[in-house]
Amino acid sequence: KLFEREQRYEMATEAADLGIWDYIVDTGNTFYSRRWKSLLGYYPDELEDNLSVWENLLHPEDRERMINYMSNFIVSDLRLYEAEFRMRHKNGHYIWIRSRATALRTESGKAIRLLGTHRDITEGKKSISEFQKLHQAILQSPISVIITDKEGCIEFFNPAFCKVTVWGDHELIGKKPSI
Repeated sequence: KLFEREQRYEMATEAADLGIWDYIVDTGNTFYSRRWKSLLGYYPDELEDNLSVWENLLHPEDRERMINYMSNFIVSDLRLYEAEFRMRHKNGHYIWIRSRATALRTESGKAIRLLGTHRDITEGKKSISEFQKLHQAILQSPISVIITDKEGCIEFFNPAFCKVTVWGDHELIGKKPSI
């Protein structure tokens, strides 16, 4: 029965595209699921199940922040943990991870076990980055740009539009372009 339950959990997390990690604080024992490892391009036998694997795969710019974040979470009284960081894929590039976890704590509040998930959010981060570039380009464009809602009311405009119309930015939102 226990094996069947574990197998169902593993199947459910793979279907949800989540990698699972489990960390026993006092012993340092760590477990990474097959999906956790495959998110990073590894087969199950290519990565050891210990915390240093996670630490070593963290992006250098995220390493100190995340190790401190994890340490602070362990000694806090918080129950839920959520963070975003980059980890090195087997092929050498970095992927963005959203990690969520919960802590099992003693009555005195000491964390004894953390159980969490990893999800690859790289594509979402790329989309946000592309949107930010486009937004910046529109703001810096010398060509007037306005965006209206379906009723024709102005929702967005760039500084060039204000220069052409001589209207102040606070006067335009919600007005029709014929203003």
